[in-house]
Amino acid sequence: MLEGLFTALSTLLVIIVILYLAYIATKYVGKSAGFRRYAGNSGYITMIDQMVLGQGMSVAVVKVSERIFLLGVTSNQISLLAEFEDGEWVERPLADVTPMGSLDFKDIISKIKDRKR
Repeated sequence: MLEGLFTALSTLLVIIVILYLAYIATKYVGKSAGFRRYAGNSGYITMIDQMVLGQGMSVAVVKVSERIFLLGVTSNQISLLAEFEDGEWVERPLADVTPMGSLDFKDIISKIKDRKR
């Protein structure tokens, strides 16, 4: 009897530890993905921002030297949508932007619960 209770409690403890570690991992991954700036190996080309519009489609803002390009990116091609001089483009600080990846695990779960209601 006592041995069965000990086994049940130890199993419960292991499940709680796994859930806690999953919570910490998703919180860390979500925050780091949301605030990550796009970094490449080039010193001349910088990816300022990118927004995914759908499967295989996105819009990217790229800075080359002092010129800024708005690019449409699909799985088949890259198209120039607009070109800006450095003074024409106003970059918002990251504090003003609320990326989807910055939500905590608790916030994501609550949004899913609210969506099902």
